[in-house]
Amino acid sequence: MKQTFNFPFFGAGEATYFEWAFVEVIFKEEPNKEQKKLIKKNTPFPIAQIYWKENFMTAGSGQFVHAEIAETYQTKDGLDPNDKENWENDRWFSAASSQISAFNIDIERWLQEINKISPILLALRSEDSEAGGTEFSDWHIWSLKQLDTILPYFDDIIADFDYASDKAEILLEILYLKKAEGALELDSKYIKYLYPGKSEFEAFEKGNIEPLKSITNSNYLERTIRAFIKNWNENHQKQITKYADIFLGFESKISPGMFKDLNKVLFTHFTDINSETFKMIADKITSQNFIDEFAGKGYRIMEDRKYKESIQIFEKILLTSVEPNISSGFYTNILWVFQKDNTGFPVNKRLNKLALEKSIPKGVEYPAIFFNACCIYTEMEEYDNAYKMVLPFYRHCHILPFRYR
Repeated sequence: MKQTFNFPFFGAGEATYFEWAFVEVIFKEEPNKEQKKLIKKNTPFPIAQIYWKENFMTAGSGQFVHAEIAETYQTKDGLDPNDKENWENDRWFSAASSQISAFNIDIERWLQEINKISPILLALRSEDSEAGGTEFSDWHIWSLKQLDTILPYFDDIIADFDYASDKAEILLEILYLKKAEGALELDSKYIKYLYPGKSEFEAFEKGNIEPLKSITNSNYLERTIRAFIKNWNENHQKQITKYADIFLGFESKISPGMFKDLNKVLFTHFTDINSETFKMIADKITSQNFIDEFAGKGYRIMEDRKYKESIQIFEKILLTSVEPNISSGFYTNILWVFQKDNTGFPVNKRLNKLALEKSIPKGVEYPAIFFNACCIYTEMEEYDNAYKMVLPFYRHCHILPFRYR
């Protein structure tokens, strides 16, 4: 005989806890004041902090849930829960396993009772991966099979691609739990909600930008761009230079923070750096930390003697309005790697002049800049300018390591 339950409880079973414990409940209708009092009255002590938002309730603990569990439930063997064995690494108290089991049973008892007070649509206890997760029970397995009966409740947030509300967080957690159990057979609208941007970027990788351009919901676009940034791959690289202007057009449609992250991806991977499109990308770079990290990447590549790739990175940085931190060595590095004598590449006067313009004013703090500038000017056969670098180099070289003197 198949076992059935009165309502879905996702996460039912032998749960473990690290610091906190939370149970979220959605009632079919918002309980009235008297019902809310009754619901709170019999709440297990460790999760007695109750928060309401219409028909949505969260029951949670303080940060030290193990202490609260130990205060509430007797150990099965009668041992003192404050025994030394219950302290992990001599610093973190853990309730006895029998006390944790008693707490889990009490939660299920409480849920069954409050369902009689006000019918429950569903309950959720997320897995605590830090503590080892949950050994799911038959109730959880049965709950997953009821997914089709509860999904219509979430149709409003799915239609609006709401990912931020409490209701949305519960839906996403339930879908992830279902996904973890194996194949997730869902209507296409739920698949689209769970995997934003998947179909659009499958088309993008094949050179079809239209599905991405046609996104009208800002919430969905935000999630799509987030997924794009997280899952960047070589197939995207092939298309990014071609369609970068489309991505720049998303600036007014997504949050400022998300657009900044998107623009960093464009800046990093866009290859046609002499184009007007790249100039627009570079003009929107404002993060000092990003530029310093990017400069560090260029230096590491230069150290590996991948001079062409490092020059491309350094040239991109020179085209922004953000100046790398001088202590990073950026200005010394670019004047070294731009020298034909060091890399064998032809003299690039345009790039050299851009680098000299930005580097020489920093020479007083880093005299090696004057030394490398002298070498650059010499390769360009601008001997008067090369000579002008000699005196300031020797004037300030006392702060350099001995090998430069």
